[in-house]
Amino acid sequence: MPTNKPWSECPAGELAELQRSLQEQSRRVHGRRNFMIATGSVTLGIASAGIGIVLSRREPGISILSCQETIDLLPRFVDGTLTNVSMRKAIEVHLDHCVRCREHFEATY
Repeated sequence: MPTNKPWSECPAGELAELQRSLQEQSRRVHGRRNFMIATGSVTLGIASAGIGIVLSRREPGISILSCQETIDLLPRFVDGTLTNVSMRKAIEVHLDHCVRCREHFEATY
C-alpha cells in the first residue's frame, strides 16, 4: 500500500535491535517446542509403562472368548463337564463383561 510519506533512514542500531529481538523470540519458541516434545515423550513413556503393567497382571492362561464361543460352551459350563479351569474362568470373565451373553445365560440356565 503506497504512502505519500518519503522513506527515511532508520536510526542507528534499530535494525540490529530488531534482529536481536527476532533471534531471541526464535530461541524462546524453539525452547518451548523442545520442552513440549520432551514432556510429551515422558508422558507417553509413563502411559505405556502403566498399560504394560496392567496388561502383565492379567491372569495367565485365561483365554479371551468371543460371544459365540461362550454361548457354545455354556451347556458344558453349567453341567460341569467343562473341566478345563482356564476355560471356565474365561467364561466367567466373559459373562462378567458381556451384558448380552450374561442375559442369555440367566434366561437359559
